Amino acid sequence: MRRGARASHVTNDLGWVDDDGYLYLQGRAGPQQRSGGEFVNLRAVERVVGDLPGIVTVEAYMAPDQRFGQRVALRLDTTTVVDPDGIRAALRDRLGPAAVPGIVEIARLES
Repeated sequence: MRRGARASHVTNDLGWVDDDGYLYLQGRAGPQQRSGGEFVNLRAVERVVGDLPGIVTVEAYMAPDQRFGQRVALRLDTTTVVDPDGIRAALRDRLGPAAVPGIVEIARLES
């Protein structure tokens, strides 16, 4: 494409173009994200975790990770004691290794 030409194609990638015309990719918009070269759907992660006993609310997001570039992370509100390793195992079994969170933040709600 010649310099100054305009074109668009929706990819759900986030980024910017510098003054010299170079494109820099920074991440993705929407629930489909990449972690270590694998795609993971954050809404699917939230559905799997939300179906586990004692989970009241769940938020999946991407956090910086030295090995994978970015990795799934979770914030949970629970009414019971929840085992982060059990959550990781459920996600690995249902969605694969890219969906396994590096960070699991748990807040236990008072009943």
